[in-house]
Order: sequence, then C-alpha cells, then structure tokens
Amino acid sequence: MAFAIPSARGLVKAITGKHPESEYEMAVNRIVIITSLFAAAILVGYSSGAFDLRHISSLYALYVCSGLVLVAHINAKPKAFRARRVYSMSVDIVLLSYVSWTIGPVGIGFLYPAYLLIIYGYGFRFGPRWLTASAALSVACVALVVAV
Repeated sequence: MAFAIPSARGLVKAITGKHPESEYEMAVNRIVIITSLFAAAILVGYSSGAFDLRHISSLYALYVCSGLVLVAHINAKPKAFRARRVYSMSVDIVLLSYVSWTIGPVGIGFLYPAYLLIIYGYGFRFGPRWLTASAALSVACVALVVAV
C-alpha cells in the first residue's frame, strides 16, 4: 500500500471546499502574507535601528491572533457574514497602517504593496462594493499615516 502525497491544489480544495467565496482561503493567505511582510519590515527596520523590535513583534502577534480567530470563526460558521468581513477588512487595514506609522519611512516600501493586496483581495473575492470599501478605508488610513 503506497502513500500518495496530495497535490497542493487538491489539499487547498479539500480544506476550503465547504467555505463560501474563498473566505477561509483569504484568512489563511492573510496570515502567510502578513508574516512575510512583517519579516521583511523587521529585517530592514531592525538593521537600521528605526524601531523597537519588541513592539513590532507584539503587533505581529496581535495580528496573527486576530487572523486565527477569523479562521476559527469561519470554521465554526462557514456561512458568509458581512460583520466578519468588515471586521477582517478593518483589522487588515488599520493594523497595517499602524505598523506603517510605527516603522516609519525605513521599511514602509515593504508594506504599501500590502494595501493593494488587501484592496484587490476584497474586490476579486467579494465584489465591487468590497473593493470600494477597502479602497476607501485604505486611502483614509494612508492619508492619516502620511499626515501624522
């Protein structure tokens, strides 16, 4: 009896099959993408001494915990919930903006593309209303980061 390793596509389909509109997939992507962005920002910012590593690490932990709560909620209630989407969009954009403000101009180049990932992610997965809402919130938060 041979053990077959499932393909990545088959594994993702098996995991996300019961979840509407790829919301679960987006929640997992959120954790993976933000981990890579935080790692890049930490490497650049820490080498220049631009920020406190402990503070950024605690923000990362808060963000990952929030992402895991979303994954758990999607598993518990796979039906699409507008409030969950608003919460996840707000957490994504507001925490990203706070981190952008915290690390300052040194590592900001690594984080601005994340706004586009968030905006396009909501637009492609949930439609034009979510694209507009995420774009408006992103523009407001970036304007606030630049102003402060």
